[in-house]
Amino acid sequence: MFGQNKPTSKHYFSDLPENSLGIVSRFYTLQGEGPYSGMPALFIRLSKCNLTCGFCDTYFNDMIIYSFNELYDDGINCIINWREKNSSIDNKDINDHKNWIKNNVGIVITGGEPMLQENIKGFLEYVKDKFAWSQIESNGTIYSDIPEHTTLVCSPKAPKKKYIKPSLKYLNRADCLKFVVSSDENSPYYDIPDWAVEWSLKTKKPIYVSPMNIYKKEPEQSKILRMQNTENDIITRSDVDEVISFWEDGLLDTTQNEKNHNRAGLLCMRYGFKLNLQVHLYASLP
Repeated sequence: MFGQNKPTSKHYFSDLPENSLGIVSRFYTLQGEGPYSGMPALFIRLSKCNLTCGFCDTYFNDMIIYSFNELYDDGINCIINWREKNSSIDNKDINDHKNWIKNNVGIVITGGEPMLQENIKGFLEYVKDKFAWSQIESNGTIYSDIPEHTTLVCSPKAPKKKYIKPSLKYLNRADCLKFVVSSDENSPYYDIPDWAVEWSLKTKKPIYVSPMNIYKKEPEQSKILRMQNTENDIITRSDVDEVISFWEDGLLDTTQNEKNHNRAGLLCMRYGFKLNLQVHLYASLP
């Protein structure tokens, strides 16, 4: 939708240096969805995806390659800079900051589709003892071994009018499923697929249901960046492209969004699932 992203295969990353990742942005925010909703988190958005979804509101075609060490240091500095700018906590030793982060902040790996990059397992091992928790979100089409200490959130998609069901191996590993739903009766996103309902009943694992957000336009600041037609650095992408506020005038189709929110709530009541709202957007956070 916004980014006009082009589908990519794992082959794209075959020449990626060892102990490195291709990323789009990194930013400190609140996790807006899923099992850690509302909790402080460092987001790492990886580059590229293997699917094209018409409602996608994310930019992930750009890429910069960071080593694990560079990415961790940059992420930590991002959090420290925010803390010193937005509170009275300043002039602390960096180890004081790191200890606070380790006990209070999670790390979320998202995309795009993060499973496209084989190095992701190594990075999750690298940050294991550096954050309070870790999570990766994937569309379920590519399986990759990830550490058991990392929460795997599977968000299946239906790019060709039918949900792509994850493999049995993937579903056995997933900690929860997340679905985006629409009030359009002709859309594949109108209901939760039977296989997902059966999976939840069998495994006793949760399913989160999100209303599809319908936008009338691209966020203004991101639109300005695109019109400038310049290659934006990671800080610009993190501070501008990642910020979508529900309170921006004219951004959302409120009539359709109300219907989608109602539909999501009804499905949760029908199946016993959990309503999942993007709470960071209500706070105008990245």
